[in-house]
Amino acid sequence: MNKTVFAIWGHAQQGKSDTVKRIVQEITAAYPTATTTPSTINYSADIQVIIATGKITIGIESQGDPNSRLFTSLTQFSSANCDIIICSTRTSGATVDAVSALHASHGYDIVWTTNHRSNEKNQAILNDISAKHIFGLVQQVMAGTL
Repeated sequence: MNKTVFAIWGHAQQGKSDTVKRIVQEITAAYPTATTTPSTINYSADIQVIIATGKITIGIESQGDPNSRLFTSLTQFSSANCDIIICSTRTSGATVDAVSALHASHGYDIVWTTNHRSNEKNQAILNDISAKHIFGLVQQVMAGTL
């Protein structure tokens, strides 16, 4: 399995952080014996978490704004030898550059993706669908088929 980053990118206030939180919920539901650091996740705020399934370590950061902790989190996740990193970023600039640097510095493959968005449809439902889709991609990486 190649180390992989899933970068959920988009403009501000588009539901990226909510989608990332929903991905964490998908992972913890699918791997109930996995350990999380921290052990309790506060989904009402932005999250930074490392999930260890026993075979795979996943680092997850929902903050993806410029001047956020994303930069520190990416360093922590690569130092913790995370196999998969899931984060949100903006569409360009420092957050995108930080994710791109993981390929050059640590050999991570990068999958740029985004959540479904609509001005007319229920964004929470769209974020849930997006989370399930991205989690499916994560499972493909975990299985070594992507």
